[in-house]
Amino acid sequence: MNNRITPILFAEDNVLDIELTLEAFTHINIKNKIEIVRDGQEVLDYLLYQNEFKNRPIELPALIILDYNMPKLSGVEALKRIKSYRHLSNIPIIMMISSKLEEHLFKSNKLKIDAFLIKPIYLEPFMTAIQKIGMDWAIFNSRETY
Repeated sequence: MNNRITPILFAEDNVLDIELTLEAFTHINIKNKIEIVRDGQEVLDYLLYQNEFKNRPIELPALIILDYNMPKLSGVEALKRIKSYRHLSNIPIIMMISSKLEEHLFKSNKLKIDAFLIKPIYLEPFMTAIQKIGMDWAIFNSRETY
């Protein structure tokens, strides 16, 4: 039986959002290693063992937290490409978005997201939302908005 704790892949280009997310996960004692990438192309490089990630351990992340607005390759484009690979298509993905409008666009385009996180603009709600992801995700997969 494999007891290895698989990493969480966190794709975010905003330094403050990265720091706050790591702090929120630390506060609730997340055991998974958080692998951080800064753009959509790095997400694919990580998942496909390319470029700077070609020698990383062979394992898929337990979860991908994917920011909607990223440089080089948007979160939407990264999502489409991830879902095009059979071996990656079942990895749970939470998309971080800034508004209900963006959530509506996802639902209307039938893009497969496991959950949405609408980024709160204030510190306390942001931390609470991230902690909820950390506490809830291992328990259930649901298509809901945090």
